[in-house]
This record gives sequence, structure tokens and C-alpha cells, in this order.
Amino acid sequence: MQKQGQLSAVTVATSMAGRGTDIKLANGVHELGGLAVIISEHMENSRVDKQLRGRSGRQG
Repeated sequence: MQKQGQLSAVTVATSMAGRGTDIKLANGVHELGGLAVIISEHMENSRVDKQLRGRSGRQG
């Protein structure tokens, strides 16, 4: 996951990325709209869903 958070980068990950993964945005990315997380399937455990949604809120 070397290019995560870079301008125009698309990162595809499994639910394993929901915990302990910090995507740091490159310079200028925040000003262009920042990071978007798309969850294609909700987990049976709502705690896991919450962790996945949290990937986009770690840096404000």
C-alpha cells in the first residue's frame, strides 16, 4: 500500500484494513476533497463497520 493517500490514487482493501491502518494524505489532497471510503458490503458486526468508516476520519 505504498501509494495510498496520494493524489488520484485508488486503494482497494478488504475489511482487514479497517483496523490499524492509517492512510496519510499527501500534500494537496485534502484541499481537493480528501479521502473517500466506499464500503461495498456491510459486516454482520457493527463494530467492524464503524472501524471501516473511521478510515476517512482519522485526519479530520
